[in-house]
Amino acid sequence: MTSAKPTWESIRHNSQCLLKPARYILDSLRQSGDAALVQRGMPRMLLIKCPCGCGDTLVINLDQRLGHAWRMYSRDQSLTLFPSYWRDDGCKSHFILWKNRIYWCDWDDDSIWVNSNDIEKRVLEALPHQYINYEKLAEQLQEIPWDVLQACHALTRKALAEMNHSRRKGEFRRIAKPASKAGQLLED
Repeated sequence: MTSAKPTWESIRHNSQCLLKPARYILDSLRQSGDAALVQRGMPRMLLIKCPCGCGDTLVINLDQRLGHAWRMYSRDQSLTLFPSYWRDDGCKSHFILWKNRIYWCDWDDDSIWVNSNDIEKRVLEALPHQYINYEKLAEQLQEIPWDVLQACHALTRKALAEMNHSRRKGEFRRIAKPASKAGQLLED
């Protein structure tokens, strides 16, 4: 992957494909980023035309009964997958699908990750003084893991939380601050 790729691209969710046989679904995925959700009583898989433009159709398992599966979140008419999708073969694309957008995992610009103060406040209130993995915290809050991760990073930049820099990546804890100072920093 080269740095010439855009940081993100919109994903086009083709809901018209959901009721058609598989051969029609594959034919409807024409452009990179086109996607179709296959449901049979429950979400089974997401088919997506590889966003890098290589032309491959990616089959992303959503059914845990079939082995390793991604978690799908559908909120506010947008689709999120967790964890990231990393191809071991072909184009070797590595991306995050978060709120209908593709984020390449070779970025270095934190400004693309935007959260509301509401999620930051909820994460700060729930964040213990001992390290906790952001995935576990997201599960407790019933939030999308990417939202919680970015809120933890924002709280770290505001000196309200601390990231564990040991081998246990993805763990954060609250730093003791006076309540008035924490409220003021969240408003900034």
